[in-house]
Amino acid sequence: MGNFANWLAEIEFDPDNLEKANVAVSIDIASLSLGSVTEQAISKDFLNAAGYPQAEFSSNKFTKINSDKYKAEGTLKLIGQTKPLTLPFDLKIENGRAFMTSMTKIERLDFGIGQKGFSTDGMLGFSVQIKVKLEAELN
Repeated sequence: MGNFANWLAEIEFDPDNLEKANVAVSIDIASLSLGSVTEQAISKDFLNAAGYPQAEFSSNKFTKINSDKYKAEGTLKLIGQTKPLTLPFDLKIENGRAFMTSMTKIERLDFGIGQKGFSTDGMLGFSVQIKVKLEAELN
């Protein structure tokens, strides 16, 4: 499991006014930590941090599923490829703080990740699970 240490998110979200909600997230690809394969993962053959230093997710379409479950429909830009991405998430608001968790998957070959030498899912699976955990202070 890997983690990105550096990212920036601009979030406007009011559960009672989803029409005005929006999010823009920028992730520093070179900040990835993936153990002994970190350098390979950020190399030209995979995430290409030198050529495409940022991944970006943005959305301005939010839907409430039930009391604390939502989804954001937007786009993920990764390695110069922009694809639609739906991000389901749980949100709890307590004591002036928001706690958000999410899990979704992308298909690495949709973004051209690891096509050289890893075009099958033998050593490197096709699906990549993305987990998000965010705590924010409300304004």
